[in-house]
Amino acid sequence: ELCGLDQDLTVHHLVPKVHWRRMKKRRQVSGKDEPPTAILCRTCHSMVHRTFSHSELGRNYNSIEALEEADELQKYLQARRPWGEIQNQSGR
Repeated sequence: ELCGLDQDLTVHHLVPKVHWRRMKKRRQVSGKDEPPTAILCRTCHSMVHRTFSHSELGRNYNSIEALEEADELQKYLQARRPWGEIQNQSGR
């Protein structure tokens, strides 16, 4: 969802599982609720986790929109997105 590539996809927990469990214990979310997720290519997923700690992800970057707007990822995303555009144009 970040770069547009649809190969080697992974599930990214927008709220890290450790934080989600803590939120459940504190009854900030229902026990039936599942943590929000996004589908990211492996490269983007790795970059997100290299760039931000679990605390930062849970507190500040818990949506695709927040990740897309993160200053720390702008240079990476600008370089990566053309690959997704090329792939989408070729119909893969």
